[in-house]
Amino acid sequence: MSTTYRLGVIGFAHMHVNTLIDHFAELPNVEWVACADTIPAVPSISEENSTRKANLKRAQEHTGIPKVYQDYREMLDKESFDIIIFCPENARHGEVAEAIAAAGSHMLTEKPMSASLSDALRMVRAAEAAGVKLMVNWPTTWSPAVRKMKHLLEQGII
Repeated sequence: MSTTYRLGVIGFAHMHVNTLIDHFAELPNVEWVACADTIPAVPSISEENSTRKANLKRAQEHTGIPKVYQDYREMLDKESFDIIIFCPENARHGEVAEAIAAAGSHMLTEKPMSASLSDALRMVRAAEAAGVKLMVNWPTTWSPAVRKMKHLLEQGII
């Protein structure tokens, strides 16, 4: 029997969060726990498909994430996670990563890792201090065409 992983999501600022959620949702050993958005400096005025409100709604209705918190810090205090996907504004990656690490959860974010080198170092140091993994997803890693090209290069065929 495989381990079941308790997942959460913080931040819906980028549509990339939907792809990450979808990939995890395909796995049989994922239990969705809760999600929360960060409060944007400039509120969204649109409800179109690529907005954070639409991304959050999709996580609830399409994926079935059962709980939504207004504040991610409250969510981290009240819930237990193995892994948290986080996609807030790039400028807030350091702040959110520190909070996730302090809660003892592994974390996955989308590229770019952060808005600055100092923020990236902040993220790495928080993960190391807490003994958790910090992963930065590069979507081309999962592309079948890119993986085939890598294999052909390694084999010396091209």
